[in-house]
Amino acid sequence: MSTPWSRFGCRAVIVDLMHSPASSRRFASLLIGRQGTVVSILRNGTLALIALEGESGELPGGVRRWSVHWDDLQIDSGVNGPEKAVVQPQHPVQAGDVDHGS
Repeated sequence: MSTPWSRFGCRAVIVDLMHSPASSRRFASLLIGRQGTVVSILRNGTLALIALEGESGELPGGVRRWSVHWDDLQIDSGVNGPEKAVVQPQHPVQAGDVDHGS
């Protein structure tokens, strides 16, 4: 199984909220089935911060980002279909780096 940090940037679908914080479980009926992207790792890797797709007016309470436990998510790597994806983090660009193209 991959580590939570390797799933940063992956697409995800909320399939349950049984293990997630109470603040997210309160909106279960509105969150389950929604898609988004893992934008941060919380609580030492136990939770994912998911940025939901859609306009703010159609999101529960107008809130875009929700903390969800990994067991309540279906991760989609986009390559091999839905699964626990392994994504390599990209290296940040350093000051002075120049991309000359190929």
